[in-house]
Amino acid sequence: MPRVLDGLIELHRIDQQLVEVQRETERLPEALAEAEQELAALEEKRAGILQEARDKQVAADKSDVTVKDLQGKIEKYQVQLNIAKTQKEYDTLKHEITAAEEQISEIETGALTSMEEADELGSRAREMEPEVAAVKKRLETARGELDDRLADLDHKREKLERQRAEHVKTVGEDELKLYELVRTKHKDGAMVVVRDGRCTICNINPNNSIQTFSPREEYLRDVYVVEKPGTKQGWSHPAPDEYFSTGYPQEMEAFYRTAAYGDPLESDSSLAADTISTIYSAYLSSEQEGRKESIRTY
Repeated sequence: MPRVLDGLIELHRIDQQLVEVQRETERLPEALAEAEQELAALEEKRAGILQEARDKQVAADKSDVTVKDLQGKIEKYQVQLNIAKTQKEYDTLKHEITAAEEQISEIETGALTSMEEADELGSRAREMEPEVAAVKKRLETARGELDDRLADLDHKREKLERQRAEHVKTVGEDELKLYELVRTKHKDGAMVVVRDGRCTICNINPNNSIQTFSPREEYLRDVYVVEKPGTKQGWSHPAPDEYFSTGYPQEMEAFYRTAAYGDPLESDSSLAADTISTIYSAYLSSEQEGRKESIRTY
């Protein structure tokens, strides 16, 4: 059993590395996408400023055309003014000339304002050029680094997949099927994950191979869930084969095979001592808020 367990632990280690490689492969383009979005937002903002500046300049240019038309009318009115025959005709032409001059003054003021605003917008757009260039350079560098890192990850994945293919040959067929079943169910976590010297999951009993939710106690009134559940309302972990899940048949089979065929003992007093030591160390670690605690083995 220890040899089988060591093989599964090594297989799990390889699979966990493959999972990390896959996660990083998926995460890297996301970081690049953020930089691309930043650049796109800057370029869109700069393009909007330039378009607004062009619109202001077009408005100023149209004002020049309108002013020229009005100046032409004024010249025409002045010619007519010189040959006016009555006072009323003279006053009317003077009024038209004054109105046109006021209109020209208003248009020229607006055109000047538009030109000033266009210049200011152009300056703002030019001021953004270094920022846009910097983001482009950073993005170009990030793309190069991404390509290099993705190439490294592909190489690492290929190496791990070769290691896995070779290592699978050393694991028994039944053990491998069970391992793959558990790994698929628990989303790549076929064994207990240890981080910083601490177990992250230790669900031996109650076994959590199946999970159900009942909003009301009476829905499962006549259904056996598991020994001593306390309540059947809310989340629970039913055991379709409770004896098998807790390992009783396996214990008895191992005992009988040892007695009948002389198979090596799978559990003895040393394992019992190691189990008690592990449980005791877990209590000590919990008492000290999860601090790493050494486990004494026998």
